[in-house]
Amino acid sequence: MFGHPVPGSVVPPGAVRIDEGRLIPSRVRAEAEQASGLVEAAGRGDKDTLTKLAAFKDRMTDPRFATALLEKLGPQALTTLPVHLSARVRKALDQSPEAARGMRAQNRELLSMLATALAHATTAKEGAPRLGTRFLDELNKRGRAETEAPGMGGLTAPGCWALGQILAAGPQEPYSSWFMRTVGRDMIRWDRDYLKEHGVRFLPRDTDVYNLPAELGKGQIHDFEARLYPFRSAGVWFRCGERSPFIGVTVMKNPARDQNYDLVQLVEIAERRFGEMFGCAPTPDPR
Repeated sequence: MFGHPVPGSVVPPGAVRIDEGRLIPSRVRAEAEQASGLVEAAGRGDKDTLTKLAAFKDRMTDPRFATALLEKLGPQALTTLPVHLSARVRKALDQSPEAARGMRAQNRELLSMLATALAHATTAKEGAPRLGTRFLDELNKRGRAETEAPGMGGLTAPGCWALGQILAAGPQEPYSSWFMRTVGRDMIRWDRDYLKEHGVRFLPRDTDVYNLPAELGKGQIHDFEARLYPFRSAGVWFRCGERSPFIGVTVMKNPARDQNYDLVQLVEIAERRFGEMFGCAPTPDPR
């Protein structure tokens, strides 16, 4: 049941008393459905929808509206939408830094509204609904999954990183202790697990880092500058027989090319060549 006052509790059989204040009116659900469509459109890059969505900005603090909105969007949207937004910024940076700055500002506005909704939909308030444990359990599950960044040559980003982008967009929001004990602690565990497995942290900044396709091994693509020149680099650990080699490929950034695709192809060639040189078959798991 949506809006259940106590997470995880079970209503015993027999007559029950329903607190109508915790129910979400159909009118509010209809408005939330309209707003969810605008959020999804904005996530696809429709700039005009942000203006329309601004009309709902003050509603994000209403627990009924916030709960209905997030129930409509679902946990998957919260862990994929920031990845799509960041992918567009990453591609825009290669073409026009000025356009990328404007896109970042729009992304922050959208993520800030979601942060407000998430805070108010997970805080217990007298007579108000909130998201249930099933929603947060699914959010934790989605946080461990990888989302492919559109048009980025198969690069992926973790759901916990995406959720972190939403939380970072609303640092002033009053997240409840219940939310922080469930989702917050799981995000900390994910961060530690990721560091242990990959040897580096997945940087919580939009456009900086994406994971290479899993079939290549444990690796990432990122940008950096050297002597004021911009570069894009790929590095990956993989297994080849008894060896656990690391391959790094770096190219100077070239907006005229899809360099994510180029780097993936170059890493594949390098791994294949390594296998030929040492008489082994490359596999993804470096352990």
